[in-house]
Amino acid sequence: MDGKALSGSAHRRQRHRHLLSAVTHALAVTLAQAEVGAKANETAAFRPLPEPRELTGGVVTFDALHSVKDQVRWLVQEKKAHYIAVIKGNQPTASAQLKALPWQKVPVAHTVSRAEHGRSESRSLKTMAIARARAPRPPVIHGPEARGRVSQPGAA
Repeated sequence: MDGKALSGSAHRRQRHRHLLSAVTHALAVTLAQAEVGAKANETAAFRPLPEPRELTGGVVTFDALHSVKDQVRWLVQEKKAHYIAVIKGNQPTASAQLKALPWQKVPVAHTVSRAEHGRSESRSLKTMAIARARAPRPPVIHGPEARGRVSQPGAA
């Protein structure tokens, strides 16, 4: 799920129209979409968009704006879905917990490089399994709903 401002939709005093969309990863098919008015309104539109869909066992991905406890709890407990969340500064505790993990000991799992918009960019991805028995306070924002792996994307 992701929100985007529609290019070319702003006129005079009218701001860009802003949409929140649920899109499949494999075929890039839009499953649902709603106009949300402004980026700040995306959070309120998060649940209504996938609500009618069967998500049991599926994986929902979203950006840092939606990486909040209530949204994830709903996905896991009500929709029985898995998720991939992006953690940034809007979740300072979780961000600090993730940064404190021993990333320097983790090998890079994947790197991609490309040139776009007049600049070259390289991104790498590291993942590690979290052993719940060894972590008194799991380094995640969602308590018992968070399991499995954490990843650290970064510039290579």
